[in-house]
Amino acid sequence: MISIGSIAGASGGGSYGSAKAARHNWTADLAFDLGGRGITVNAIAPGLIEDAEFFGGALPPERRATLIGQAADGRPGRPADIAAAVSLLASPEAGHKTDQVIRVNGGALLGH
Repeated sequence: MISIGSIAGASGGGSYGSAKAARHNWTADLAFDLGGRGITVNAIAPGLIEDAEFFGGALPPERRATLIGQAADGRPGRPADIAAAVSLLASPEAGHKTDQVIRVNGGALLGH
């Protein structure tokens, strides 16, 4: 099982961040509940992802620049970055990966 969290679940983000933090905690609980049945449970926590339409075209250019500036790799994420993480976690090679929150955010941490 793979769910989508958010960078906001790690450090802030108001009620949205709180909801995503709860998802990350739920991932841990569910991993322990289902692990004995061979089911892995993980979450992906993206940062800024271009073309995802999360902000509905309303992300001001200054905020976009700030978010990109917080990433260690200096770029926004792409949908393909998320797809690659999903592909990894869904693969047979990830059979011992459970209770993980994989941050796909270029090394950014909200509020950095």
